[in-house]
Amino acid sequence: MTGTPQISQLAEALADKSRSTILMVMMDGEFHTVNELARAAGIKSHTASYHLAKLTELQWVAMEKHGRFHYYQISNKELAQMLESCLQISPLKPSRSLNQSIENQMLYSGRICYDHLAGKIGVQLTDWLLEKNYIIKSEYG
Repeated sequence: MTGTPQISQLAEALADKSRSTILMVMMDGEFHTVNELARAAGIKSHTASYHLAKLTELQWVAMEKHGRFHYYQISNKELAQMLESCLQISPLKPSRSLNQSIENQMLYSGRICYDHLAGKIGVQLTDWLLEKNYIIKSEYG
C-alpha cells in the first residue's frame, strides 16, 4: 500500500451522529437492512442509504444482496476493534428515559461486540478463564 493515511476521513465518517449510530448497531456482527439501520438511527431510509454508501466507499461496510433486500455488516474485525476502542474513550451521553437507562445498564452488563463477549460479563469471564489457566494473557493484552 502506498500513500498517506487520511485520518481526517476517519474523523469525518465518525463525526456524523446518524452514521456513528449505524456503525454502533452493526457492532453486533450481524447483517442489517437499510430500514433496520434507519429506524435505529432515527432517520429516513434514503438518508441511511446515503450514509451506507459513504461507509461502503471507505470499505467499512460490506453489503450482501438477497432478493430485493440489501444487507449490511461491518466489513472487518479491525474496524470493529477500532470502534470499540473509541467507545472506551468517548464521553457518555446521559440517559433521557427509564427505558434508555435500563438498556444502557444491560449493555454495560453484557453484550456481543462483533465477534466477542464484552461488558462486565465479558471481563468477569476472561478473569475467571485466566485464573483457572484455561487461557494465558499475551503481551498484547
